[in-house]
Amino acid sequence: MSLWKRRRQVEAEALEAKAAKIEADIELSAVKQTQREVSKQSETLREINRTNHFSEGLTKAFRGRPA
Repeated sequence: MSLWKRRRQVEAEALEAKAAKIEADIELSAVKQTQREVSKQSETLREINRTNHFSEGLTKAFRGRPA
């Protein structure tokens, strides 16, 4: 392979590698954003579960007792 053809091939491979890195960075960014959103949702669900557990405890405590 001539030096010129090899240089063009290397430049094309370098450009492809840069494009792949940019794409991977974008995907990583999206994954991190999704993780942040899931973390927020998990915290909200934990709080809801805590509240429900407390309410269920009160209901059980007062169930069957005359008012």
